[in-house]
Amino acid sequence: MRARPLLLVLLVLPALAGVPPTALAAPVPVPAGLPGAPVSFAGTIKGSDGRAVNALIGLDLHDEQGRQIDSRGCVESPACPVEGYAMNIRVNRDLGAEGSPDTRHWDTTWAVQVPPNTASIYLEVYPQATGFGGTDESRYGSAMRHKVPVPFKGPVHLRLPLDRCDLGGTTGTIAGVATKGGRRVALTRAIAWSLQPDNNDARPILGWNVEPGRDDGSYVLPNLASGQKYQVWLTTSAGQVRKTFKVPVRPCATTRLDVRF
Repeated sequence: MRARPLLLVLLVLPALAGVPPTALAAPVPVPAGLPGAPVSFAGTIKGSDGRAVNALIGLDLHDEQGRQIDSRGCVESPACPVEGYAMNIRVNRDLGAEGSPDTRHWDTTWAVQVPPNTASIYLEVYPQATGFGGTDESRYGSAMRHKVPVPFKGPVHLRLPLDRCDLGGTTGTIAGVATKGGRRVALTRAIAWSLQPDNNDARPILGWNVEPGRDDGSYVLPNLASGQKYQVWLTTSAGQVRKTFKVPVRPCATTRLDVRF
């Protein structure tokens, strides 16, 4: 998964939080000269506890050469910039962040039409507050899927990890301090992505999280699906990036990761 500019992530998602699913997942026109018709890409979405959830699904689209494309199939270039996600889907906008056991009334499926030159998709899923409330991890953490092939045989399953340990949740946290020359260094971003191979049965759910940096050099990445290892990227205010791999996350525990620049 490629790293997005933090400002883009923080600005784009709240702006999309209140957009109706029909607007986000509408079929897209195919550019002139691009053969074929849009391809259906669909699946299910629930919490790991089986509840219906309010979520925002961001999709990064790639062609057979691994190049990023936009919602029309246009390859990323100066003439065809791709900023943020190529496509987004909002599910159950009016549902609270706590979700609901009523999976008959609330949606547990999603679908979108992608351009015919789409070969793989990366997905990132954010639990949402009601309406325009933005990301809300009070009950569920975020999840992701790596390089899902298109077309995909059967539904693409998305599950959000329950982060309430008092309710049987098993998420964990990565936290620490960044230093340089023995002194704390200001951070502009901290992000963690699962290193687990992609799977369609949520065993395990692939977790991830991101937070804006802190001037005191500390960072906290909570609500990460446990039982797997993560890569952690820290970025300083000077633009330096330090990547740490194979960081374990255990159920209902904090993994301490202090990083020297």
